[in-house]
Amino acid sequence: SWLISRPRFSIAGAPVERVVGRQVVANFRRCLSNARVANYGNNGNNGAKGSSNGGNGGNGVESTLNPSLWERIVRFLKQMVQDMMKDKGIILMNIGSITGLIGIMMTDMLNLRMLSILGSACGMAYNLTRKPPQVAAAAWGTLFGFVHVVNCVRLIMERRELKFSVQELELYRNHFESFGVSPSQFGKLMATASWHSAGPEHVLVEGGKRFQSIIMLHTGVVDARENITTQNGENRIGAVVYQYKCFGHRGNVIGGTALVDAGVRQKDYPNWVVSQSPVVYVRWNTDDLVRQLEVDGASKLAVINNLYSGMIEQRRDQRLSNKEHKKEQQQLTQDSFRILLEAVLADDQVHLSEKKVVGRYMEKNVISDNQLDRMLSELGWTRAEYENGYQAKLLEANSP
Repeated sequence: SWLISRPRFSIAGAPVERVVGRQVVANFRRCLSNARVANYGNNGNNGAKGSSNGGNGGNGVESTLNPSLWERIVRFLKQMVQDMMKDKGIILMNIGSITGLIGIMMTDMLNLRMLSILGSACGMAYNLTRKPPQVAAAAWGTLFGFVHVVNCVRLIMERRELKFSVQELELYRNHFESFGVSPSQFGKLMATASWHSAGPEHVLVEGGKRFQSIIMLHTGVVDARENITTQNGENRIGAVVYQYKCFGHRGNVIGGTALVDAGVRQKDYPNWVVSQSPVVYVRWNTDDLVRQLEVDGASKLAVINNLYSGMIEQRRDQRLSNKEHKKEQQQLTQDSFRILLEAVLADDQVHLSEKKVVGRYMEKNVISDNQLDRMLSELGWTRAEYENGYQAKLLEANSP
């Protein structure tokens, strides 16, 4: 600045100091440009060569100082590869991230779980190879991996091949499938059951004694006979009180009252149950069945429906006459529907599968929405609460 502002000599009419100053500034700019180009690698060197030659140098510098998106991506990938070669743990971290990403795109839950296990394992290895090791992060990864392993085992157990006998398959299709019971749920139910067959006049239940089992008839007819206690305290078989019949889709449960009334289990069974024809039936221990049905709502609904359907059939057989057949049939349908609703609403919640069962029953027996609204009102529910799946008072009671 001083050289330019204080001229003393002149060359061709121009002050010497001003000419020298311009050359210094030009040289400074050229050095600065060369330093910038050198920092960008090979492309920068090409640009520097171009700048010494003239116009091509300007293009090289401009291309290097303003790289394209593709060039930036290439540089990023090169840098990532260099980092991986220096630290092999980064490779594990990237493999785990990729497998986790692929896993969350899977629609099959088992594949998702297995890929998540691999991702967790890679994450644990990465965290343990850091200096210092990231123990807390590795511990969380171990916990996540363990949860995935447990759920994988459960999925594999549920998907294993189920083999039913002809009788079991008929029982499932006739009495359980329409209530939304899955084959795996039915398999668990049958794991604690035993099959029996007997001829006519075979005693299934002795009257006047504790009965700690639940029986579901598969085929045949049995009589419930009065229990007569003699003066000596002996129990004898009396007259027929009613019959249990089971053919096709008509099922009957013997001793099923214990499922809905725990106090009955402490009392003696009031009647004898004797086969009238060859019968085939399934027997469960009452306590075992109750524990299973507490966690399996669909199976509980199926068993209770067969229980109450059998009771209604017994009442119909006792009261039905040819003249009143149509009226009794309508009343039977209404009573069956009411009992079905009572079973559905017993736990103060209505699940989607239960709504489907009720809908199929209404469609099959031509029950209108007005009849549904009336019965819900009698049971203390509104239609809106039924559709929502819970009662408003229950929500208010649970709210703080």
